[in-house]
Amino acid sequence: MNTDVKRQSIIKEFNNCIIWDKRCLKSIKKIALKLINSNGQSFSAASGKSLRQCGGRILSDKRMTTEKIQEGHLKETLKRIKKDKVLLIPQDTTYFNYTGHQATTGLGNIGPSEKQYGLIAHTAMILNEEGLTYGILSQKIWSRGTQARGKKHQRKEKAIEDKESIKWLEPIEICTEKIPLDKHEVWLIGDRESDIYEYMIKPRHQNCHLLIRACQPRRLYKESSENPITLFNYIKTLPIKANKQVELSRGNRTETIELTVSYENIQIMRPETWKSKTQPPTISMGLVYAREKENRKDGQGNKKDSIEWILLVDKKIEDTEEAIKYLDYYTQRWKIERFHFALKQGLKVEQLQFDDAKTLSNAIAFYSVLAWFTQWITYLGRIKPTLAAEEVVDNLSIEILEAFIKKKVKNAYDVMMTIGILGGFIGGSKRYPFPGLKSIWQGITKLEFMKQGWLLAKSQSLNNYAT
Repeated sequence: MNTDVKRQSIIKEFNNCIIWDKRCLKSIKKIALKLINSNGQSFSAASGKSLRQCGGRILSDKRMTTEKIQEGHLKETLKRIKKDKVLLIPQDTTYFNYTGHQATTGLGNIGPSEKQYGLIAHTAMILNEEGLTYGILSQKIWSRGTQARGKKHQRKEKAIEDKESIKWLEPIEICTEKIPLDKHEVWLIGDRESDIYEYMIKPRHQNCHLLIRACQPRRLYKESSENPITLFNYIKTLPIKANKQVELSRGNRTETIELTVSYENIQIMRPETWKSKTQPPTISMGLVYAREKENRKDGQGNKKDSIEWILLVDKKIEDTEEAIKYLDYYTQRWKIERFHFALKQGLKVEQLQFDDAKTLSNAIAFYSVLAWFTQWITYLGRIKPTLAAEEVVDNLSIEILEAFIKKKVKNAYDVMMTIGILGGFIGGSKRYPFPGLKSIWQGITKLEFMKQGWLLAKSQSLNNYAT
């Protein structure tokens, strides 16, 4: 694969974008390249006058939707998953704050204050077991209507289809529609917000599984007890089966934390407020309980919050090895939080200025593909460090990186580290072993500028030689 990583991972992601005119498709791809090299510049400054106007017309057109923008990226993502038997699909929600954009119409409330306005996005991403992000499976972006404010107390009376919580169930249907589940085993991974009974009982393919971080005091059925026991009381009775070290990254910093691990297979009882009695009285789930072995302290000696994960899986846990496997799966959930970080801090989507919420939603969907690219190249060097450098960037990039670092750039790890150094990374210690998303983003931008200068210098040298 002796081609430029940008052309393979950016332009190619938009080749099958559903759009009404080939000229518009050409413009979309040009804008993508401009933005990936913009180093955080605004849409207008990065695109230039003509492309800015063209991009604005495309994103604001009534025919354009977020799904159509990401259609090409989804097709490329589904190509990338073909060799993997197991796929991890973390989902998460984030809020984009546009409170200061008073001229933008159609925004909704996003916070405790009625004066906070913006958009909400719920994204599901596809990873392999090692945590390499293949792409975005689905992304739902919406504006919360003002009529929803002050009605939190009514949510128990509503059907799941009428709640925002439906966002957790929709990726199950998308998995069934888009992923060949006869060839892949998928795990939908959610944080505590995904602890929803309707989500647990949603019909799904036998190879489509759930991994949920529990937050509700579910009632458990125990044959040996006349009265149900709550989940939170039950976990206190579980014996420790193993110790497990996990690496957690916060920004560029990686911490190794030791957890105690317990597990059991449980029967979760139907909620007492559940109206329909057609659902069986209990559902079988596997339980993994992991908690921090020792209390940590920060640099000032203050006690940090201890990690405690109560994980539910819709599969019987056979042994300790399997319980630890699910724990490892859950640790990959933070990749979607890093994706949101790339969107907000790297691409600065909260600074986008468009006239209405629909255009802004389309722009976020467009930028999301660029954020995925930044994340992909960031973790490729960590997860597949021995991959040949030629499989990551073109020969010209390798030539420039080698000239900059003054040594051979042989593999994906070398590419990642050198691009990170270009972007200002000065770590490499145990505490900061890898460049983060921001360093990679800045390094990619600098590399592109260096390539242009390199080619210009070569051209000038050849012209001088010819005369």
